[in-house]
Amino acid sequence: MGRPGIPNEYKDLVILRYLSMYQYAGKVTNLPTAIQKIRHLVGDNPNTLLKFAIVCNESRHPELAAQLLEDVLGTNPDLETAYYELARAKLAMQEPNAAIYVLENARRKFGATYGTEFLTGFAYSIQEDYTNALRFFTSAEIIAVTAANGRTNELLCFYLGSAFERLGNYPQAERYLRLAIDLRPDFDEALNYLGYMWAELGTNLLQAKQLIERALAINPNHPPYLDSMGWVLFKLGRPKDALPYLQKAALLAPFVDPEIYDHLGEVYFSLRQYSKAASAWQQVLQVKDTPQIREKLARALKRLKPTK
Repeated sequence: MGRPGIPNEYKDLVILRYLSMYQYAGKVTNLPTAIQKIRHLVGDNPNTLLKFAIVCNESRHPELAAQLLEDVLGTNPDLETAYYELARAKLAMQEPNAAIYVLENARRKFGATYGTEFLTGFAYSIQEDYTNALRFFTSAEIIAVTAANGRTNELLCFYLGSAFERLGNYPQAERYLRLAIDLRPDFDEALNYLGYMWAELGTNLLQAKQLIERALAINPNHPPYLDSMGWVLFKLGRPKDALPYLQKAALLAPFVDPEIYDHLGEVYFSLRQYSKAASAWQQVLQVKDTPQIREKLARALKRLKPTK
């Protein structure tokens, strides 16, 4: 006699409990195995597979999520959420064109929604097509503010601000980044973004420093925030104070970040440590060869005293 099946009314509870055991035990890498076992246990119900896929996306298993979601949509193409989750999986897999294609299908079926517009904007941002990104983020904003609650959200404001900044519209970038911070005062990415933008522009430097300090208080060892603090201190005419932040940023970065090393070069040069400045800019050239960096390197090498 076979093992008795799980009653339908308890299946979701068993599934979620089983998955949570894997997650909370720190066994996220075993999640694909867990899902395959549960799938064998409960069958191929589209709603159940959709729940699996959401867990996969949240647990950073986008390839498995995409596989499940393609099965879901093949069985039930009317599950709207499945399109958004599949687009998220494709974005996590660095496949923005595939995500845009999925979202176009969703738009044809359900019309323009906040999900289709926001995620399409995000996909274009990954491609550095900020004109189209802004177009879709703006569409998402219109949908958000005309919905029942009539409100935008901090994440959308952040990406709108980012797109405006990339397109050189700094007043609008500031407006949306400020709004993102107003909506969520501990939004460290927005705090850092606005502070760094001001540092780059050479405006509101004391306010920029305060914003970056708030971001660092939330995430003190994040290389981009350390870099921002070093850069704003440099812009404030404090290269000696800037140097430890930039050195720590370079040390903690998982790869040679050309922006961090460019900033290091500028600080070393201002401190007349020309050999170290040249070394920093040589590091930049290994990953990002530009005429501007070559010019800086030549300037540093020219200042070096000839050795005897």
